[in-house]
Amino acid sequence: MKTRTKKILYAVPMVVLLVLCGCLIWMLPGAGDGEDLPVMGTPSESGSESEPTETEAPETEAPETEPPVDLSSKGLVFESLGNGTCVVSGIGTCTDSVVILPEKSPEGDAVIGIGNYAFRGCTGLRGIELTPSIRSIGAYAFYGSSLEAVFVPAETVSIGEYAFCGCYSLTSIDVSPENPSYADENGVLTSKSGEVILAYPAGRGDNFYSISSKVREIRTMAFYNCNAIKLIHYAGGLSAFRQILIGAGNEALESAVITYSSTADLFTEGSAKGETGVGSEK
Repeated sequence: MKTRTKKILYAVPMVVLLVLCGCLIWMLPGAGDGEDLPVMGTPSESGSESEPTETEAPETEAPETEPPVDLSSKGLVFESLGNGTCVVSGIGTCTDSVVILPEKSPEGDAVIGIGNYAFRGCTGLRGIELTPSIRSIGAYAFYGSSLEAVFVPAETVSIGEYAFCGCYSLTSIDVSPENPSYADENGVLTSKSGEVILAYPAGRGDNFYSISSKVREIRTMAFYNCNAIKLIHYAGGLSAFRQILIGAGNEALESAVITYSSTADLFTEGSAKGETGVGSEK
């Protein structure tokens, strides 16, 4: 009896110990559910620690720029020269009072000139803006038009006969100082040297005009229908003035009273001498 009681006393603590061990095992996380516990400090496969990546700023799109507005006149007629260039040959359907020449024709040819008779008789034309690429202005280009003013750029090296003749509203022909072929004397078109007067603006309305002593030629119809001129002063003598080559169609010079700065040869020519010491000839 004592032996049995002794065995029971030894068995009870063993059972209690087994129960406590089982409870501890059950309380461990992940125990009994088949999950593998993570291994702390295990290096990555690449053997290097991952570095934090910088946050990239979102790309900003460049603002869209609007294409330049084409202000050139539409409806003009062009004549191709067959080498990628062309000239304006007519007003066409254009109704602009101030024509702005384009740099290229609708066909893509570079506009390098104004053709003969291009704007002849265009009474609705008041002005024209020549691009730097305009190298030539043809004969009779503005004949009889209502052009009021024009600026000849530096690149224009050829102006045909009577290009501005009969423009009774034209008051000024100005030329770029960099032009190698032409110049202007107070709005009067001359050669670069000033020795040739090419065109006097018929719409000026001035009754007096002074001719420089360096003038050697006055082109045909340079003073055509400039009847407002009543008095002309030549900065030289009568003999020198008579050596100037004056073309036809300059009746305004013939009808005006002409005075001279030099009077040395007036008496030999039988001309009268004014009280101010300035000679005159009718």
